[in-house]
Amino acid sequence: MKRAIAFSYMIMICIFSFSQNGKIVHGKVKDAVTGEDIIGATVISKGNTAGIFSNNYGFYSITFSVGEIRLSCSMMGYEEYNTSLTLRKDTTVNIFLKPHDKQLDDVIIYAAKGKSIGQYNLSAQQIKQVPAIGGEPDVMKVLQMLPGVMSGNDGANNLSVRGGSHWQNLVLLDEAIVYNPNHALSFLSVFNSDAINHVDLYKSYIPLSYGGRLSSVMDIRMNEGNNKQFGMRGGLGLIASKLTVESPIVKDRVSFIISGRYGNPGKIIDLMDKSQLFGNKITDLSGTQVDFYDVNAKVNAQVNSKNKIYLSFYKSKDNFKATALIDDYSMNWGNTTGTFRWNSIVTDKINMTNTLCYSDYFYKYKHFADGRNYKWDSNMQLYSLKNNWDYYLSNHLNVVAGLNVDYFRTEPGRIDRINGQSNIEPYSMEERKSADIALHVELRYKINDLWNINGGLRYSANHSFKNDYLNKKTYLNPEPRFELAYSPDRATSFSAAFNVTNQNMHLLSNSSVGIPSDIWVPVNEKLRPSTSYQTSLGYKRSLFDKGYSFSVEGYYRNTKNIIDYKDNADIFLNNQIEGQLEKGWADSYGLEMYFSKNVGDLTGWVSYTLSKSRNHIKAVNNGKGYAPVYDRPHDLKTSLSYRLHPNWSVSGAFTLRSGMNVTLPVGSYVYQGVVFYEYSQRNGYRAPLYHQLDLSLSYRPKTKKRWKSEWVLGIMNVYNRKNIFSMYAGRDKDDINKTNASKMYLYGILPSVSYNFKF
Repeated sequence: MKRAIAFSYMIMICIFSFSQNGKIVHGKVKDAVTGEDIIGATVISKGNTAGIFSNNYGFYSITFSVGEIRLSCSMMGYEEYNTSLTLRKDTTVNIFLKPHDKQLDDVIIYAAKGKSIGQYNLSAQQIKQVPAIGGEPDVMKVLQMLPGVMSGNDGANNLSVRGGSHWQNLVLLDEAIVYNPNHALSFLSVFNSDAINHVDLYKSYIPLSYGGRLSSVMDIRMNEGNNKQFGMRGGLGLIASKLTVESPIVKDRVSFIISGRYGNPGKIIDLMDKSQLFGNKITDLSGTQVDFYDVNAKVNAQVNSKNKIYLSFYKSKDNFKATALIDDYSMNWGNTTGTFRWNSIVTDKINMTNTLCYSDYFYKYKHFADGRNYKWDSNMQLYSLKNNWDYYLSNHLNVVAGLNVDYFRTEPGRIDRINGQSNIEPYSMEERKSADIALHVELRYKINDLWNINGGLRYSANHSFKNDYLNKKTYLNPEPRFELAYSPDRATSFSAAFNVTNQNMHLLSNSSVGIPSDIWVPVNEKLRPSTSYQTSLGYKRSLFDKGYSFSVEGYYRNTKNIIDYKDNADIFLNNQIEGQLEKGWADSYGLEMYFSKNVGDLTGWVSYTLSKSRNHIKAVNNGKGYAPVYDRPHDLKTSLSYRLHPNWSVSGAFTLRSGMNVTLPVGSYVYQGVVFYEYSQRNGYRAPLYHQLDLSLSYRPKTKKRWKSEWVLGIMNVYNRKNIFSMYAGRDKDDINKTNASKMYLYGILPSVSYNFKF
């Protein structure tokens, strides 16, 4: 490792010592209305091939020859900015972009221009165009509509990306990890759309600054707060209601935003059961008690022209009880994150960011059945320090380098009595701790007008600490990644990417349902890190002056050191749970296609993914390869939005995919009054085909005042399809010697109405 660190720093020193003739124009790109930094804006000089994107903090830097230049900046959803400069010395130009006045412009999710084909950028406006339960837009539901991304089962936000499990996705909120992105019953994710600025999804080439997960990165950034004027927005809906307040504290320098949301979907489920709305009696979920809240808050301060600090906070909590799933059982869980970030313009070419992050996740449940009367607690915390440098060496070469340090601890499980009637003995599993340090260097080089190459090395060391059961252990993980792009013209591009990613955490899960009763375990002397090798090839084409776009991408992934439970594993409160696990490998491959219409009254996209995934573990399924729960060979999705009138729009989303895989009994027998089951091979049964149509109608009243409002009428599952939520076997109520297999669905047709406002 010492050699790798020394080598990386030698590269950085050599690069930083390189000089270039010319004068530098640098600054930040900001929203003219709110003062917030704009990420991914294109800054160019017209009549010149020089151009650059603003980074994750709105910073850009370009070098030009001395003389007259015409500087231009553009970003989807904003008016183009143009200015002329006589360049005689290095110059600072802060660019303020004005949002388009048209309310329905730019509602398509684009693959990032000039970037990887497997990268998608979502704005808050785009998220709000896809129909959602209760009229509440949701970022995780939108991500499910993209090629190569699918949910675990009906109503779930457990996303599987390119054959990976849901715990192989790195989900970040202002750079802090969110371990469980689901609210109760997975109706909604934990991300309030009113608090979100934008989302980046990476699933082909993954930048070297990200690490710790195998499949994908979902980088979610919060709004910073309006530093120009006071503003408020909110909404009242059947599933959830919300309120957001933002304001300058010191105009143009210090601002804040706070956003809160509360939902009680359990009441809606009960109401539908009792009233049998639309003939939709959900007998299985009657008596359900489900409620949640989440709070986002952020303060940012422009200390001076070169330094800015941010402090963001997030907290969510869920309460859940559904006798249909487990009798006499209740659960609550929650996420807490905190981020302190200092962003500094060190020179006119170098932008530095230092970040401190805290992530906390817990879940608790109580079980009263059979006189047990026990409660279970589990929790984990992560402390992170990140130092990143973004160096614009020239108009053709950008260098990104940094250091990440993480400390993780978890208490996998602790059981205790609820009352004096309990027959449970208190017990706690061994605490587990680990530390991770990673150094990364990435070069982004534009060879010429036709060729671009990105690549570098991430090198990490993971150390697990000793406890009473496990000895200490250190693993070294090199992660080379590169991407080569070829663009013969402005409308066409080809790309090839190779990724090596490592994951130093394992999630022990025996359920595909969105109930967070799983166990996170860091790697140790008995569990090695998982390593994924992915190769992808892609083609992208813009048609009819960029009014339409098409992309196709194929991939192959091979993952080492995956784990799964042994057959008949003993997993409850097992302090040596590593002994109940088996290790193996997995492979997956697929073809992803995406077509979008980007302009006009009718806009939208269609995506289709053909894929296959297999796990190979010797002691599982008699050593035969088997399909994981999240293997869905066919996945067709479409989302359309039509502007009926300047004030009216209608949106629709349709999904058709293969059913999930489950393990079910194929027979049973009774011995001394006890029922024993004989099971199929692991995940040997595929559930029926999943398909669903969702529609929404939006009305925005015309007004000349600052007050803006919107009514949203939505219908989820328009034709009342009963998609499978869970499948299980149990004794017949009338004859205990008989066994019945049951299918449970989450909801049928589900209407909703919501009112949103902003001023």
